[in-house]
Amino acid sequence: MAISKQQLINWIPKQHKALFSDEDLYLLISNDLSFEETNAGIIVSQNGKEIRNEKTYNPVLPEEAIKSYFQQRKWLSATGNESEGTNHIKTLSQFEDKWIKDNPGKNMVSPEFDNALQDHTNKIENFDWHG
Repeated sequence: MAISKQQLINWIPKQHKALFSDEDLYLLISNDLSFEETNAGIIVSQNGKEIRNEKTYNPVLPEEAIKSYFQQRKWLSATGNESEGTNHIKTLSQFEDKWIKDNPGKNMVSPEFDNALQDHTNKIENFDWHG
């Protein structure tokens, strides 16, 4: 059974810098890492070699392999704060809160808000309009 795209995206560390969309991150990760589902669990490989814990020599969990991948590329936020971008904003209410914070005194009933929302939702897969 293959690992689904959404499953891999769910393993992306939440504290990543907003440098790329989830779709781009998925492509980068799946290009460099292989995921094989076995009876013992999911085996992660890079360049044909299984990624294992250096101390226990056990296979690492997919989340750990991806986090390490991000650390090597310095794609994790030092503070764990995602405010560098908006890729972590997946619901309408989150977007509204951030827009109000970033645009004090401006009205959400405006072409400026509508354009910002449209641009954002075009980048976010499965945006939740009711959340």
